[in-house]
Amino acid sequence: MLATIQKDYTGLKFFSAQMKQMEVIEYSEKYKGFLVSEQDMPEGYRAIMQDQEIEFYLSKQSKYIECHNRHLEEERQEKEKQEQKQFEYNNTYGFTDNLTPMQKGKILKTLNKSFNYYENGIFKTNSTRKDFIKAMLEEGYKLEHKTNLKYYTKKGELKIKANEYRLVSPDNSFFEITKTEYDYAVYLKEIL
Repeated sequence: MLATIQKDYTGLKFFSAQMKQMEVIEYSEKYKGFLVSEQDMPEGYRAIMQDQEIEFYLSKQSKYIECHNRHLEEERQEKEKQEQKQFEYNNTYGFTDNLTPMQKGKILKTLNKSFNYYENGIFKTNSTRKDFIKAMLEEGYKLEHKTNLKYYTKKGELKIKANEYRLVSPDNSFFEITKTEYDYAVYLKEIL
């Protein structure tokens, strides 16, 4: 009966719209169509397709492959973007390299926190702490560690602040920074 079939597709491989590989196994007289196996289907599973269905899939192969390749490229770009973002988050120029994962996580969380920075009441930048520290050091800011600072509260009470860490500009205005930022800045000054 195979003589009545217009074309023998046995052994032909092609893709479905979902980019599953399909393979024509054989023609079945019982089902009057081709038995086709599909990638990721249970062993022994066979779909039945007629000539026109197979021809339809064959006519769409270049479109399916083009869409699939575009999808793969988008996935690759997204993965690359995420890897770059992860690299930027973790990059401290070696500052956290010898720390335990818990210590490193805590420091990275602190250094990657983003803030609006103002200088003399004027908006300067929105930046992560680590990027801000690096930029200010490159602009010539100096580091200061003050101890036992005396100041008055809003209620007029005299208080003593044990430690204050600062980034001081050339005009002697300053940004108060955390101990972690200060330690990171000291580290950066040594390596840059």
